[in-house]
Amino acid sequence: MSAPITKSVHRWESSSNSKHPGLGQATRTRVIIPYDGSETAEAALDSLNTAGLPPDLEVLVAVTHVWLPLSPYDITRAVSARRMKVLTAGASSYVPALRDYEEQRVLSLEAEKRISAMFPFGNIKAESLHDVPSVANEIVGKAKTWGAELIIIGSNPSPSPHINDYAGPALKVAQNAHCSVRIARASDREDGLSVRIVIGVQEIHAAAEVVQAVATRAWPAGSEAALVMVKSGPRDATKDPEVARVLEELAERLRAVDLKVSTAIRNGQAQEVLLQEARTFSADCIFIDSQGHGLDDGSDSFGLSKVGQALILGAHCSVEVVRATDLNDENFKSAA
Repeated sequence: MSAPITKSVHRWESSSNSKHPGLGQATRTRVIIPYDGSETAEAALDSLNTAGLPPDLEVLVAVTHVWLPLSPYDITRAVSARRMKVLTAGASSYVPALRDYEEQRVLSLEAEKRISAMFPFGNIKAESLHDVPSVANEIVGKAKTWGAELIIIGSNPSPSPHINDYAGPALKVAQNAHCSVRIARASDREDGLSVRIVIGVQEIHAAAEVVQAVATRAWPAGSEAALVMVKSGPRDATKDPEVARVLEELAERLRAVDLKVSTAIRNGQAQEVLLQEARTFSADCIFIDSQGHGLDDGSDSFGLSKVGQALILGAHCSVEVVRATDLNDENFKSAA
């Protein structure tokens, strides 16, 4: 066990040197945010202050028609809210044929203004997605061609991990995206205050990329992380000291960026353990690996573990599904 663990930690160290802020990072972090003016989309924008994103990130706001809420009531509210924004902005010509254009223009300007206020050194731009049959598919495709490293999408939690009506569009993006996806949920945490993170690990050799994703962020002073290893099968107590040692090594990586870190080894179903940990820890976000290597419940054909799906549907807080991207220069040239 120690050989693959050591290899994983060494690989993390060498790759993080090229991506960590202040260590010669050549490109800005690229983030794409779908925005339709709904309450869930507003939550995605509001959550940016607690995501630990660097001040000079590059953001593409993809303004779409209403698609995030799924209930007729929520859709009606979102459509009305979009139109009210146009009217209060004084941008309405009252021409029905121009309604979509007017709404997307006003929403684009509003989103750009709000994000620019949070990230004054960032490069923020908005783009309208017109007449697309599936916004989720369009977002996934846009993220790949643009070279995005992270998609941030708003979503309500589901009353049950077995019901996806409340988070279906966000779940579809998380399943199909080539890059990391953050399912953003509203938080009462005040801007600029410390945040709390749960990092879920099912297999120790899969922890490096998740830890890297957390360590390369710019967290407010006093922020805390709980690094939780979950074993769903029979527990071999003889291996606990080795697992604890490697967890502590990973924790030191996080402490090096001034996070307060605790570690724990838990037994049980990963989704249940991590949901409970998030509630107990008052977490703002759960970070997980997309595949859940070694889980006995498998993963679906889109590349998202069953644990990931359950957390996206059931967590009270934001959930970030971490995928390593291998974007070469050609990706960035074609996206320029």
